[in-house]
Amino acid sequence: MVLFPELLQAIANFLGTDVVMAGWIAGAALAFALFIAVLILSSVLELESASPALVIALTLGVILAVGFGWWDAWVALLIAVLLVFLIANPFGGD
Repeated sequence: MVLFPELLQAIANFLGTDVVMAGWIAGAALAFALFIAVLILSSVLELESASPALVIALTLGVILAVGFGWWDAWVALLIAVLLVFLIANPFGGD
């Protein structure tokens, strides 16, 4: 089930592509918009360390994109594995 199929069809018609690519674009735009909103909010509130909030915003964007049906579930799993890999830093020297 895909939420907002009319939106995806409108994006697809505008860009001259199919609905699947429009879903990828809409999901990326959603995640990016949440990231920018939290970035602006953290600068307005003058938070010292905004990186956890930014990671949470991007994660929320990915979860919403998968939940809306715009992205496949394996995308969320791949991003989660990459985040764990980056946090664990297995090739770090120290």
